[in-house]
Amino acid sequence: FLNFRNSLIDEKLTGEELANELKGYAKFVNNATGRGNLGFLEASAPVLNGAFFSPRLLASRINLINPVFYAKLPPKTRRDAVVSALGFFATASMIAVLSKLGWGCPDDCEDCEKCVQLETDPRSSDFMKIRYNGIRYDVFGGFQQLIRTATQVGTGEKKSTSTGEVKELGEGYKADTRGDVLFDFFINKSSPSGAIIGDILRGKEKYGDEELSIM
Repeated sequence: FLNFRNSLIDEKLTGEELANELKGYAKFVNNATGRGNLGFLEASAPVLNGAFFSPRLLASRINLINPVFYAKLPPKTRRDAVVSALGFFATASMIAVLSKLGWGCPDDCEDCEKCVQLETDPRSSDFMKIRYNGIRYDVFGGFQQLIRTATQVGTGEKKSTSTGEVKELGEGYKADTRGDVLFDFFINKSSPSGAIIGDILRGKEKYGDEELSIM
């Protein structure tokens, strides 16, 4: 923030124009560091903190992938914010892709679990996660879940992480619906007490790939 302020002063910005740029940049820095504004829900922050795990972090991630957020920033702040965001996504994508290229399965692979796997389909829960030796590494810092959920709801399709099969939401016996996808997203973002309430409402708890009845 101080570097940005000094650069504006070097450019001879003063008065209201300088104040607007600094106010906009403070808003960007808050979102970039996980302290998003809750908008009309700001007054309900204490309640949201009890129901969700870090609602400001979720708000910040939504803002940073929302073009409207950047459009409302002052010109110089917008330029710096867009460059920063693009740099983050480019770096995270490069890390994931290079991991796959460097440690992916060779032609004579006999044990793929010991090679790096990378899912590029946003309909899958493993989208852009580096999977190695049974462990998943998410290098996108909270953005992946938003992109995946939006894609699954938008396309009405979900890809299995175990079989690779793509299923239509709402099709078949006990199939997940768009509502289930959204419900799971918010349950995964909820606090322990919020998750308990969610489990009671749907009558089951979920541990990994297993669902246990609690009713």
